[in-house]
Order: sequence, then structure tokens, then C-alpha cells
Amino acid sequence: MDHDLATCPDTLLATLGTARAPQLIDVCVPEDLSVDPWLIPGARHVPHRQIAGMLGLSGPVVVICARGLKLSHGAAAGLRAQGVRATALAGGKAAWAAAGLPRVSLPDAPETHWVLAASVAPASMFHAWLVQRWAGGTPAILWVPAPMTADVADRFDATEVPASRTPADLATALGLDWPPLQAFLHTAPPRLTDLLTALPRLHSTPEAVAQAALHIIDAAWMAQHGAAT
Repeated sequence: MDHDLATCPDTLLATLGTARAPQLIDVCVPEDLSVDPWLIPGARHVPHRQIAGMLGLSGPVVVICARGLKLSHGAAAGLRAQGVRATALAGGKAAWAAAGLPRVSLPDAPETHWVLAASVAPASMFHAWLVQRWAGGTPAILWVPAPMTADVADRFDATEVPASRTPADLATALGLDWPPLQAFLHTAPPRLTDLLTALPRLHSTPEAVAQAALHIIDAAWMAQHGAAT
């Protein structure tokens, strides 16, 4: 298959969990999703007939369907006709699942907001990294005082991430029981957590701290995952 038209699962896998990941659009039909309700980490579901009208797609984009055939290639071709760098995932979700690669549970709402306590603890930064880099859709994080997380989640139809939840627990809740990721979350080196703890001295808001932390965790993840693979 022409590599200009398709992206293989291993190539996509190498970018997951980092800012290098392409935009992922899942165009599976509802029948397929109802039988097997999951997404590749970071993907959002868009019906294939609506993808051509999406805004903010500057590329690269990887389009995903059940078997990497007509839906993904047709949608990717439509995006390329609009000047977007788009490819289809070779083999689709069937190939991804057969290789035992990570997945997340299909969210009830495609644009779920997440509520996190405005904490300087490294665990909160890992929570933000998991939501921003691995959860489906384009999630927004609402950082609020710790006593208010449950009430804000209720009022804004969002998902609360309790401060007591470990990053590994959150990954499991998302369906991310992928061994390399779980190993990383359980064995993050002290030097990394020391760096995260220092960030509040450099940034004044939890949003800015979390944004700075993303790139530090990206680098640590690439170093450990790259060594493991």
C-alpha cells in the first residue's frame, strides 16, 4: 500500500502520549461502535459524512475505520482534497486490536470536560497528561479548588478526577491497561517528579503548570517507552 495514503499502526503508536501525535478521527459506523465500543487513544468519533466539514484540521490527520478500507480512505482523500495532510490507518481498528495495542473506552459524550483539583502534586500533572494525551475527543480540563471538584463536575456535566485517584487507576478507568503505559505510571523516576514539583515556582496558574508539565512527561514517556520497544 502507498505509504503516502496510509499510516501503519507501529508508526502511529510511536507518537501516542506526546505532542507529536497526529489528530485522530474515528469514522466507524454506529453499528461497529455498538458492537466494539472503543477508540484508539486520543481519537474522537466523527461520522464519515461529516468529516469534510470539520474545522481546525491542519494535519497531520489519521483517519480510522473498522478495517482500514473504504470509509477511512474515502474520508482521508476528502481531507487531502481540501489541503489537509491526511492518511488512513492501515488495517484499521482490526489491525490495532490484533496487535494488542492500547485503547480507551468510548466516552458517553465526545467532548467530555474533566474536573481536577488545582493541586501542585505530581499526580495531578500525570492526571492532566493522561486526559490531554490519551483520552478521546478534545477534552478541556477545569482546574478548581479541591473541595469543589464534585460540585463543579455535576453542574458542568463533566467527569471528576478525585485527587485520591492514582494515575495508574485513572489509566485503568479509561481502559488503558496497556503494560508499557502502566509500567511508566508505576515507576516514574524521582527526578521527573522533582521537576514537576518545581513547576509551581515558575508558573502562577494551574493551567500554566499543567501545560509545562505535559512536555516534561512527554519526554520521560518517550525515553522509557522508546527504551522498552
